[in-house]
Amino acid sequence: MIATKRQKIEKANYLKLISIIAHNVKGPVKYMQFITDFTLKNWTQMQPDDLMDCARVINESARNISEHLGKILSWARIQDRTLFADKRPFNLNLVVKEELLVQKPFARLKGINISVDILENTALVNDENLFRLAFHNVVTNAIKFTDKAGQIKIYTNQTKDYLEIYVEDNGIGMNQDELSLLQNKRSFSKLGTVNEQGSGFGIQVTKELMQMIDGEVYIDSNSGKGTTVTFRIPA
Repeated sequence: MIATKRQKIEKANYLKLISIIAHNVKGPVKYMQFITDFTLKNWTQMQPDDLMDCARVINESARNISEHLGKILSWARIQDRTLFADKRPFNLNLVVKEELLVQKPFARLKGINISVDILENTALVNDENLFRLAFHNVVTNAIKFTDKAGQIKIYTNQTKDYLEIYVEDNGIGMNQDELSLLQNKRSFSKLGTVNEQGSGFGIQVTKELMQMIDGEVYIDSNSGKGTTVTFRIPA
């Protein structure tokens, strides 16, 4: 009886998750369809700046779709137990810099400044690829939910047993109801500051990734003030 009830809850959560993801992927696809239809019909009358605006919309829509599909793939591999931790030494500062090379062009579109305060020789012995996935999800969210001309800070704190990595933004933040949903492993749909799609699914994937590398992730957020995500990883 208990097992049957648990299975029903898991199925309901799974169906809700699929519904949220489908909704968030459908939006960018519809944008792309609208823009390409419009461009095909009017391209001879369009100015170069107009064509560039259309290209930006298509690029952002494609990026949103790619992100959602990547999160689904990571989550599926975790559930299927085909994703395993391979712990080896790596340079944290280098990993952060390489991720920001990917993310900064999107931050620049919103005029967001990203500052990093991590010692050059900061090292970890853990799974670099799994940490990269988790870090990517958090930085993507920070950019998504930070206003134009906002600020994102990335810094660390070394304790006796752990290395703490902080991603702090001064964006729109979350209220207590939204935080409760995340803490209870519930996803919800929320638009970014320029209407980017968001579901909360990336945070759930991040939490599972951190568990796989014996780490933890904490979220402190205030509506209208911003969010700080803390990774705590064994030193």
